[in-house]
Amino acid sequence: MPTVKRAALLGVAHWHVPLMLRGFPLAGLEVAAAWDPDVARARDVAGEHGASAFADAASLLDAGGLDCVFVSGPPSAMPALARAAIARRLPLSLEKPCALTSQEVAALHEEAQAAAVTVAVPLVQRHAALGRALIEIARDDPPLEFAVRFVAGPPARYERSGNAWMLDPRHGGGGAAVNLAVHFVDLATLVTGSPVADVVATMSDAQHGRAVEDLAVLALRHANGAVSQVTAGYRFPESAPFREFRLTMSGRRTYVETDAEGLVVREAGRRAKRVPVPFDTDGYYAEYVRSFADDVRNGRAPVAGLAEMARALAVVEAGYRSAAEGRRVAVASVA
Repeated sequence: MPTVKRAALLGVAHWHVPLMLRGFPLAGLEVAAAWDPDVARARDVAGEHGASAFADAASLLDAGGLDCVFVSGPPSAMPALARAAIARRLPLSLEKPCALTSQEVAALHEEAQAAAVTVAVPLVQRHAALGRALIEIARDDPPLEFAVRFVAGPPARYERSGNAWMLDPRHGGGGAAVNLAVHFVDLATLVTGSPVADVVATMSDAQHGRAVEDLAVLALRHANGAVSQVTAGYRFPESAPFREFRLTMSGRRTYVETDAEGLVVREAGRRAKRVPVPFDTDGYYAEYVRSFADDVRNGRAPVAGLAEMARALAVVEAGYRSAAEGRRVAVASVA
């Protein structure tokens, strides 16, 4: 079993990095090295963990002594960083969406496979108690309809956190659809057990007037006839609880909906069953890190990797095209 202990952070300014660091003790990981385009932030994070800060990513990777790498940052910059880690045969966690296009992600997948390098992607709904509970219900009664509404805070929060690139589609790829909806597109594919065939979507920047959408509504038709709807946005005010989350899932026998404590599962002739699950997505990242480290140690494929990311991103791309052209758009096939 390979040793997986010393981890490098490439791109420490990303808002998910502190969430992942919560999982390092659980996963038996320690921060050995840090880099970011903002050198001062890299030094701060490295100092907090007794690690080394580097002025450039190549120097960090060439210094050696690493067991894995966590890569985060603008999708426009991530393929080059991922390839640098793959070239050095380092297992890596690559922040979604991993690149600007699904084709770029698929190309990375091929390169990682050819090099026999593990690449995990934090499509964290797969690691959450919520996702696991829905998959278990769907296994017994496959859903005909699945719907999610996830509305987070306003886009200015990305500027405050030092991630203003999120609001520039040249570097972030888009807004709420590519950042938030992609998680639930992936979850919809999992629970229905079927890929998305085509998409009808609406995008809007009406509330904040930024270069990226602050509301995305995607209606998905799956290959097996199931229908999903994913709504994601940056329209929740900066006040508690800071986000809105609602979900329904209906099969031939069961109807699932959310309440304040978790899931309510209803079935004709039976009392409603309650399944307590947390909805705070911030807490999902620690479990993701533990899973990533365990998978690398045991030689297992990651729970979600570049192939899954490419498929989910292809759906979002079809959504952007649908919104722009005002018509239903077929989802392109990716590896």
